[in-house]
Amino acid sequence: MKITQVIKRDFSTKPFHLHKITNAILKAMTAVEHGGPGEAEIISNNVHLALLERKKLDDNYIPTVEEVQDFVENKLMEGGYFDVAKGYILYRNEQAQKRKSNIFEKRVNLKPYEYPALYEYVSAIRHSYWIHTEFNFTSDIQDFKTGLNDIERNAIKNAMLAISQIEVAVKSFWGDIYHKMPKPEIGSVGATFAESEVRHHDAYSHLLEILGLNAEFKNLKKKPVIMKRVHYLETAL
Repeated sequence: MKITQVIKRDFSTKPFHLHKITNAILKAMTAVEHGGPGEAEIISNNVHLALLERKKLDDNYIPTVEEVQDFVENKLMEGGYFDVAKGYILYRNEQAQKRKSNIFEKRVNLKPYEYPALYEYVSAIRHSYWIHTEFNFTSDIQDFKTGLNDIERNAIKNAMLAISQIEVAVKSFWGDIYHKMPKPEIGSVGATFAESEVRHHDAYSHLLEILGLNAEFKNLKKKPVIMKRVHYLETAL
Protein backbone atom coordinates (compact mmCIF):
# COMPACT_ATOMS: atom_id res chain seq x y z
CA MET A 1 0.00 0.00 0.00
CA LYS A 2 1.47 3.30 -1.16
CA ILE A 3 0.60 6.94 -1.62
CA THR A 4 1.54 7.57 -5.24
CA GLN A 5 -0.42 10.70 -6.13
CA VAL A 6 -1.65 13.94 -4.63
CA ILE A 7 -4.55 16.15 -5.77
CA LYS A 8 -3.58 19.73 -6.64
CA ARG A 9 -5.74 22.80 -5.99
CA ASP A 10 -7.00 22.77 -9.59
CA PHE A 11 -8.12 19.14 -9.00
CA SER A 12 -5.54 17.63 -11.33
CA THR A 13 -3.15 15.05 -9.86
CA LYS A 14 0.62 14.91 -9.65
CA PRO A 15 3.07 12.31 -8.32
CA PHE A 16 3.50 12.17 -4.56
CA HIS A 17 7.10 12.71 -3.39
CA LEU A 18 7.84 12.43 0.32
CA HIS A 19 11.14 14.26 -0.02
CA LYS A 20 9.26 17.43 -1.04
CA ILE A 21 7.43 17.35 2.29
CA THR A 22 10.72 16.81 4.10
CA ASN A 23 12.28 19.77 2.28
CA ALA A 24 9.33 22.04 3.12
CA ILE A 25 9.54 21.09 6.80
CA LEU A 26 13.31 21.59 6.87
CA LYS A 27 12.90 25.03 5.29
CA ALA A 28 10.41 26.01 8.00
CA MET A 29 12.75 24.66 10.72
CA THR A 30 15.73 26.50 9.30
CA ALA A 31 13.78 29.77 9.21
CA VAL A 32 13.30 29.69 13.00
CA GLU A 33 16.54 27.82 13.79
CA HIS A 34 14.74 24.93 15.43
CA GLY A 35 15.48 21.45 14.08
CA GLY A 36 17.56 20.02 11.27
CA PRO A 37 17.46 17.39 8.50
CA GLY A 38 16.99 14.47 10.91
CA GLU A 39 14.07 16.11 12.72
CA ALA A 40 12.49 17.17 9.42
CA GLU A 41 12.64 13.59 8.18
CA ILE A 42 10.99 12.28 11.36
CA ILE A 43 8.09 14.73 11.01
CA SER A 44 7.80 13.93 7.30
CA ASN A 45 7.61 10.20 8.03
CA ASN A 46 4.90 10.84 10.62
CA VAL A 47 2.91 12.72 8.00
CA HIS A 48 3.38 9.81 5.60
CA LEU A 49 2.16 7.32 8.21
CA ALA A 50 -0.95 9.43 8.85
CA LEU A 51 -1.72 9.45 5.13
CA LEU A 52 -1.26 5.68 4.95
CA GLU A 53 -3.75 5.25 7.83
CA ARG A 54 -6.34 6.99 5.70
CA LYS A 55 -5.35 4.86 2.74
CA LYS A 56 -6.12 1.74 4.81
CA LEU A 57 -9.70 2.91 5.22
CA ASP A 58 -10.17 3.67 1.54
CA ASP A 59 -8.00 2.02 -1.08
CA ASN A 60 -8.96 4.74 -3.59
CA TYR A 61 -7.89 7.53 -1.25
CA ILE A 62 -5.71 10.25 -2.79
CA PRO A 63 -4.70 13.09 -0.46
CA THR A 64 -5.07 16.72 -1.46
CA VAL A 65 -2.28 19.26 -1.13
CA GLU A 66 -4.29 20.97 1.61
CA GLU A 67 -4.65 17.72 3.56
CA VAL A 68 -0.92 17.06 3.40
CA GLN A 69 -0.18 20.56 4.67
CA ASP A 70 -2.73 20.15 7.47
CA PHE A 71 -0.95 16.96 8.56
CA VAL A 72 2.40 18.75 8.51
CA GLU A 73 1.03 21.42 10.87
CA ASN A 74 -0.45 18.80 13.21
CA LYS A 75 2.68 16.65 13.32
CA LEU A 76 4.91 19.65 13.96
CA MET A 77 2.76 20.65 16.94
CA GLU A 78 2.60 17.06 18.21
CA GLY A 79 6.41 17.04 18.07
CA GLY A 80 6.65 20.23 20.10
CA TYR A 81 7.79 22.39 17.18
CA PHE A 82 5.25 25.14 17.86
CA ASP A 83 7.44 27.93 16.50
CA VAL A 84 8.06 25.96 13.31
CA ALA A 85 4.35 25.23 12.96
CA LYS A 86 3.54 28.93 13.41
CA GLY A 87 5.97 29.90 10.66
CA TYR A 88 4.59 27.18 8.40
CA ILE A 89 1.02 28.36 8.98
CA LEU A 90 1.94 31.97 8.26
CA TYR A 91 3.66 30.90 5.05
CA ARG A 92 0.55 28.97 3.96
CA ASN A 93 -1.60 32.02 4.62
CA GLU A 94 0.72 34.22 2.57
CA GLN A 95 0.55 31.79 -0.34
CA ALA A 96 -3.25 31.64 -0.04
CA GLN A 97 -3.44 35.43 -0.28
CA LYS A 98 -1.28 35.38 -3.40
CA ARG A 99 -3.56 32.79 -5.01
CA LYS A 100 -6.61 34.93 -4.29
CA SER A 101 -5.31 37.64 -6.56
CA ASN A 102 -4.62 35.25 -9.44
CA ILE A 103 -7.50 35.76 -11.83
CA PHE A 104 -6.26 32.96 -14.08
CA GLU A 105 -6.23 30.23 -11.40
CA LYS A 106 -9.31 28.00 -11.51
CA ARG A 107 -11.72 28.11 -8.58
CA VAL A 108 -14.42 25.43 -8.42
CA ASN A 109 -16.35 26.56 -5.33
CA LEU A 110 -19.06 29.10 -6.11
CA LYS A 111 -18.46 31.26 -3.03
CA PRO A 112 -16.93 33.29 -1.52
CA TYR A 113 -16.58 35.50 -4.60
CA GLU A 114 -13.16 36.95 -5.28
CA TYR A 115 -14.68 39.64 -7.52
CA PRO A 116 -18.05 40.51 -5.96
CA ALA A 117 -18.16 43.98 -7.52
CA LEU A 118 -17.92 42.43 -10.99
CA TYR A 119 -20.86 40.15 -10.25
CA GLU A 120 -23.07 43.20 -9.75
CA TYR A 121 -23.17 43.51 -13.54
CA VAL A 122 -25.34 40.38 -13.67
CA SER A 123 -28.14 42.10 -11.76
CA ALA A 124 -27.70 45.32 -13.72
CA ILE A 125 -28.08 43.54 -17.07
CA ARG A 126 -31.09 41.55 -15.86
CA HIS A 127 -32.84 44.75 -14.82
CA SER A 128 -32.24 46.34 -18.23
CA TYR A 129 -33.78 43.40 -20.11
CA TRP A 130 -35.54 44.17 -23.39
CA ILE A 131 -36.35 42.39 -26.66
CA HIS A 132 -37.10 43.90 -30.04
CA THR A 133 -40.55 42.29 -30.29
CA GLU A 134 -41.75 44.66 -27.56
CA PHE A 135 -41.53 47.63 -29.96
CA ASN A 136 -43.48 48.77 -32.99
CA PHE A 137 -41.17 50.01 -35.74
CA THR A 138 -43.82 51.13 -38.25
CA SER A 139 -43.13 54.85 -37.82
CA ASP A 140 -39.36 54.28 -37.86
CA ILE A 141 -39.60 52.42 -41.15
CA GLN A 142 -41.68 55.22 -42.61
CA ASP A 143 -39.14 57.83 -41.47
CA PHE A 144 -36.27 55.80 -42.91
CA LYS A 145 -37.88 55.51 -46.31
CA THR A 146 -39.39 58.98 -46.66
CA GLY A 147 -37.77 61.34 -44.18
CA LEU A 148 -34.08 60.76 -44.91
CA ASN A 149 -31.82 61.38 -47.86
CA ASP A 150 -29.59 58.72 -49.42
CA ILE A 151 -26.51 59.69 -47.39
CA GLU A 152 -28.41 59.49 -44.09
CA ARG A 153 -29.99 56.16 -45.00
CA ASN A 154 -26.60 54.74 -45.94
CA ALA A 155 -25.08 55.89 -42.62
CA ILE A 156 -27.89 54.30 -40.60
CA LYS A 157 -27.70 51.10 -42.63
CA ASN A 158 -23.94 50.79 -42.08
CA ALA A 159 -24.31 51.52 -38.36
CA MET A 160 -26.93 48.78 -37.92
CA LEU A 161 -24.87 46.35 -39.99
CA ALA A 162 -21.75 47.05 -37.94
CA ILE A 163 -23.52 46.70 -34.61
CA SER A 164 -25.46 43.54 -35.47
CA GLN A 165 -22.44 41.77 -36.99
CA ILE A 166 -19.94 42.81 -34.33
CA GLU A 167 -22.36 41.72 -31.58
CA VAL A 168 -21.79 38.14 -32.81
CA ALA A 169 -18.09 38.45 -32.03
CA VAL A 170 -18.85 40.22 -28.73
CA LYS A 171 -21.19 37.37 -27.76
CA SER A 172 -18.46 34.81 -28.45
CA PHE A 173 -15.93 36.88 -26.49
CA TRP A 174 -18.10 36.93 -23.35
CA GLY A 175 -19.18 33.32 -23.79
CA ASP A 176 -15.55 32.17 -23.88
CA ILE A 177 -14.12 34.37 -21.13
CA TYR A 178 -14.53 31.72 -18.39
CA HIS A 179 -12.05 29.46 -20.21
CA LYS A 180 -9.36 32.12 -19.66
CA MET A 181 -10.51 33.44 -16.27
CA PRO A 182 -12.05 30.39 -14.59
CA LYS A 183 -13.90 31.99 -11.69
CA PRO A 184 -17.64 31.21 -11.28
CA GLU A 185 -18.64 34.87 -10.95
CA ILE A 186 -16.69 35.77 -14.09
CA GLY A 187 -18.39 32.91 -15.92
CA SER A 188 -21.79 34.21 -14.76
CA VAL A 189 -21.02 37.74 -15.96
CA GLY A 190 -19.77 36.37 -19.27
CA ALA A 191 -22.86 34.22 -19.80
CA THR A 192 -25.17 37.13 -18.92
CA PHE A 193 -23.37 39.51 -21.26
CA ALA A 194 -23.36 36.87 -24.02
CA GLU A 195 -27.13 36.41 -23.75
CA SER A 196 -27.54 40.19 -23.86
CA GLU A 197 -25.48 40.39 -27.04
CA VAL A 198 -27.71 37.78 -28.69
CA ARG A 199 -30.72 40.03 -28.04
CA HIS A 200 -28.82 43.02 -29.36
CA HIS A 201 -27.79 41.49 -32.66
CA ASP A 202 -31.29 40.05 -33.06
CA ALA A 203 -32.73 43.55 -32.65
CA TYR A 204 -30.49 45.24 -35.20
CA SER A 205 -30.68 42.40 -37.70
CA HIS A 206 -34.48 42.49 -37.33
CA LEU A 207 -34.48 46.19 -38.24
CA LEU A 208 -32.38 45.46 -41.30
CA GLU A 209 -34.71 42.65 -42.28
CA ILE A 210 -37.91 44.71 -42.10
CA LEU A 211 -36.14 47.44 -44.07
CA GLY A 212 -35.37 44.88 -46.78
CA LEU A 213 -31.61 45.07 -46.27
CA ASN A 214 -30.76 41.49 -45.29
CA ALA A 215 -28.66 40.97 -48.39
CA GLU A 216 -26.22 43.61 -47.14
CA PHE A 217 -24.76 41.09 -44.67
CA LYS A 218 -23.14 39.29 -47.60
CA ASN A 219 -21.03 42.36 -48.37
CA LEU A 220 -19.58 42.76 -44.86
CA LYS A 221 -16.29 41.09 -45.75
CA LYS A 222 -15.71 43.92 -48.18
CA LYS A 223 -15.86 46.47 -45.35
CA PRO A 224 -12.36 46.56 -43.78
CA VAL A 225 -13.34 48.70 -40.78
CA ILE A 226 -15.98 46.21 -39.62
CA MET A 227 -13.83 43.14 -40.31
CA LYS A 228 -10.95 44.69 -38.39
CA ARG A 229 -13.13 45.00 -35.28
CA VAL A 230 -14.49 41.48 -35.68
CA HIS A 231 -10.98 40.05 -36.06
CA TYR A 232 -9.77 41.97 -33.00
CA LEU A 233 -12.47 40.45 -30.79
CA GLU A 234 -11.98 36.96 -32.20
CA THR A 235 -8.28 37.02 -31.32
CA ALA A 236 -8.60 38.83 -27.97
CA LEU A 237 -8.94 35.66 -25.89
